[in-house]
Amino acid sequence: MRKAQMEIMVDFMRAMDIDPVNDAVLFAGDLNVNYWLNKTNEEYDEMLTIFEAKDPSVVKPRRLGATLSTSGKSQAAAELKHARKFSFDPRVNALAAEGLSTDGSLELLDYILYSSAHRQPSEATSWIQPLMTSTPWFWRKLPQYNLSDHFPVVSEFTFDM
Repeated sequence: MRKAQMEIMVDFMRAMDIDPVNDAVLFAGDLNVNYWLNKTNEEYDEMLTIFEAKDPSVVKPRRLGATLSTSGKSQAAAELKHARKFSFDPRVNALAAEGLSTDGSLELLDYILYSSAHRQPSEATSWIQPLMTSTPWFWRKLPQYNLSDHFPVVSEFTFDM
């Protein structure tokens, strides 16, 4: 089903007749493909192939001073203190822990990908950024601070003029 939905997205993008030289194309959202299961099911690699896309996520380079962007710049580990390996984490997010779709798994399901067939960024980074409200809201009579059962993805893309 996910593969069919991805192919619908690609068909829609192609029908838009987007200029591959001047226009960038991003695929973003909860794509329900768990990066951490790729070694066993290769679904993540298949997703990138279907979209003809690249993932600028910082989750891959995890060593101190590792390169985080396509420009080759390095960033210190301290700059990654907010980066998380999982966009769906029931250990720290009660909405993920008690939702209908959870089985307790730690998952990376949310992405902002860029098309490799269209205008390319000179720099691209992407990371999971937990966001919380300072004012609680109530769910099941308990105060909640998370805004969703998934943490958002934040990306920065630089395109040369």
